[in-house]
Order: sequence, then C-alpha cells, then structure tokens
Amino acid sequence: MSENQKLCKIELLEDDKMKLDMFLLMTTKYRQEEMETWKELSKERNQDGTPVYKNAESNAKWWGDLCSAIPRISDAIKKYEYVIEKTNSMETEEKNEPDICE
Repeated sequence: MSENQKLCKIELLEDDKMKLDMFLLMTTKYRQEEMETWKELSKERNQDGTPVYKNAESNAKWWGDLCSAIPRISDAIKKYEYVIEKTNSMETEEKNEPDICE
C-alpha cells in the first residue's frame, strides 16, 4: 500500500461478504483475459508507428494493477471479523457508522 492510501472500513452482511468473495474468485479469469487482451492491443501500431489504440497500454496497466490488488482485497474480506450487534427491538438497534474514505 502506498503512502497516499488510507484504510477504511466497509460494513457488509455476512451473506454479502461471502457473495463478494465468491464474485472476486469467479471473475478472476475475466480480469486476466482483459489484461492480456489490452497488452496485445497495446502492441498494435499504425503505419506511422503510433498506437492503434492510444489507451491500450494504460488499460493493460490498470487491469494488471487490479489483478495484483484482488488477492489483497480477498484476503482482507476473509480475515475481517464482522460483528453484528443485535438488540431486542429494530427501533433501538445501534448502528455504528463506518469510517468514510475521502
């Protein structure tokens, strides 16, 4: 994590946590294919040597960065303990507001 990033909390229901983790796992191949596709497209050149797809290189980098970040995100999802406070009444249930990332 770089210096300019800050940690923040995200509150999820246990079921949503499991769904998010499963989604990240199930879409791994898609992300990898996107990264590889953009890498290949970044190699294509016009006759004058300019890139056919001017944003392909930055897109490949973005997908690569995302692919690198997903394991860290997935680990955080698995390690974080979620505490759900239950009360006798829905009206008196306390809600802890999550930290807001700015």
